[in-house]
Amino acid sequence: MTKFYLLAFTIYSTIVFSQKKDSVMLISEVQIDTYKKPVSFINSTKSVSVVSQNLLSQNPPERLLESFNQIPGARMEERSPGSYRISLRGSTLRSPFGVRNVKVYLDDFILSDASGNTYFNIISPELINRMEIYKGSESGDFGAVTGGTVLLQTQNSDKISANLSVGSYGTFNESLNFSKQMGKHFFQIFQNYYRTDSYREQSAVDRKQIFIKDHFQYSKNAQLKAMILLSDLNYQTPGGLTP
Repeated sequence: MTKFYLLAFTIYSTIVFSQKKDSVMLISEVQIDTYKKPVSFINSTKSVSVVSQNLLSQNPPERLLESFNQIPGARMEERSPGSYRISLRGSTLRSPFGVRNVKVYLDDFILSDASGNTYFNIISPELINRMEIYKGSESGDFGAVTGGTVLLQTQNSDKISANLSVGSYGTFNESLNFSKQMGKHFFQIFQNYYRTDSYREQSAVDRKQIFIKDHFQYSKNAQLKAMILLSDLNYQTPGGLTP
């Protein structure tokens, strides 16, 4: 007797597709200055937001309004060119005008006066390279305020730039910026002239500004900072009770 055997074979095929290289890139670490020395942003226990140079460069150079208002919990109002209000978590409920209840610093030098007012309009927006915004009472390291603190930082790297722009309503903006590391000294010279008649009467602005600073690193862990800020400002604000 003849026997026949039927053998069954199963063939498995595997097709492997290769993926394109991921385009994700590591970004540089963000540091803040609230602890009197730089600390990683992720390690901070404070309610802080950072406005970088990249964000500032996406908006008009003569204005901080658009960059500031992109931060959650922070709002800047411009009643007329040169007249500002800053609100951090509703801190301007009792401030009909001006920057109050918010401490403002420029490179570790305080701009707010003893009564809590800050003359924000004397600063040219083009001078600012970076902002740190601390919301609420967590900013108490910088003074007795309940609104918050705004740290304005100027250029900290080599840069040479010039800007000239004109616009409608008699708008003219010109600026020069020179910053250079020379040995142990870091110098910056900034000059700006800005004017506009604005779109309505009694709201013109005319501002001339010169800023000079020197950061002297005289030892490994010590630095001496000095600055000169000269600002000549003339601006008009319309009011409901004036002609």
